[in-house]
Amino acid sequence: MLTDRTNAHRPRHSTRAALLALAILTLASVATATYASAGVASKPLAQLAQAVADGERNDPLPATTTPTVEYALRDHVNLGRCSAFQQLRSAICNYGDPSGTKTVVVFGNSHSAMWVPALAVAAKADHWKLYPVVKESCGYDTYTDVVPGLDPGNACSSWYDWAKTVIARLHPNVLMMGSYTFTTYWALGERLVISQLKPLTKRFILLSDSPWIPAPSGCFLHLNATQGTCLRHESPMRIAVQVQTHEIANYLHVQYLDITPLLCDDGRCPSVIDGIIPTADGSHVTPQYSTFVALALDNGVNLTGSRTIPIVSVPVPVQVPVSVSATVPTTVPTTVP
Repeated sequence: MLTDRTNAHRPRHSTRAALLALAILTLASVATATYASAGVASKPLAQLAQAVADGERNDPLPATTTPTVEYALRDHVNLGRCSAFQQLRSAICNYGDPSGTKTVVVFGNSHSAMWVPALAVAAKADHWKLYPVVKESCGYDTYTDVVPGLDPGNACSSWYDWAKTVIARLHPNVLMMGSYTFTTYWALGERLVISQLKPLTKRFILLSDSPWIPAPSGCFLHLNATQGTCLRHESPMRIAVQVQTHEIANYLHVQYLDITPLLCDDGRCPSVIDGIIPTADGSHVTPQYSTFVALALDNGVNLTGSRTIPIVSVPVPVQVPVSVSATVPTTVPTTVP
C-alpha cells in the first residue's frame, strides 16, 4: 500500500477519531516486505572476537569490504515506503512470516530501524509477523514535545500521534524500541514514550544505544591504516549513558537488552568484522552487519520466550607465538635383509 499523504498538513491536535480512522485505513492493506542484505553468520560473536584479535595484532585491512569503503558512509537501512522518513505517514509492512500468529513491532527512529534486517531473520525463523513503525531523524524528546520552544505541530510529534494508533491496532505481543541518546532531553523523552507505549503490548523491550564510535570507513582512508589503528574503544561517557538507559528500563519495569556486545568486545570495537564494515557512521549499523548478527540478536531478544537473554561477548583469542624447533627429527635406518 502506498504511503498515505492525504493528511500531511493536518494539525497535530486532530481528533483521536480521525487518527484512528487513518490507522484503520492504513492497516486495511498490509504489505509484505523483504530486506535483501548479506548473509547470516553462524557464530557472529566469535567472529567479532577474532576481529578484535586481528586488530590487536595490527593486521592489515582487507582489500575488499562489504559495503565498500566509498559507499559505507551512505549505507543505512532503507525501508522505503515502510518508513515515515521525511513523511507524516508510512505503509505498514510485514517483514516477518506472512502466516505468523504473533506480532512484534519495532518502534522508533533510525536506531530502531537499523535492526530490521536482523529482526526479519528472527521473525521468519520464529514464525512471527514483524512490523516497523518508524520515523528516522526524530529524537524521542521531539516525539513527546519536551524540548523547550519546540513547535507542538512539528512533524515528529504529529507522526507519533498517528503511530500510537497504528500500534494499538496491531496488538503486538512484543514491542521493541532502540535507544537514541544524543539529544539534550533524550532521557525524559525516552521515559515518556515508554510509559505511553507500554500499555499497548504484553512485552516491551528497550534496546541500548549503539557505542557511538568514529566512522569506521573514515579510518580506512588514513595513510598506513591497519586493523589495529582502526580498532576503536568505547568512551567512558558512552558507557555511562548505557547504564542510564538500563536504569530507565528498570524504573519503568520493561525488559532491556544491551546490544553493545554485537559491536564491541570488552570495550574494543573493530572497524571491520569478517570483511563487513559494521556501522555506516559509528552509530548506525549497516544493513549487511545487521543481518550478519541476526542469530545473536535473536538469541538475546528471545521472541519465543518471556525474557530477554543478555548477549555475552566471546573471549578474544589469545595470540600464541609459533616457535620453530631447531631439533631435526631422527629417522631409523631401514636395513635390507
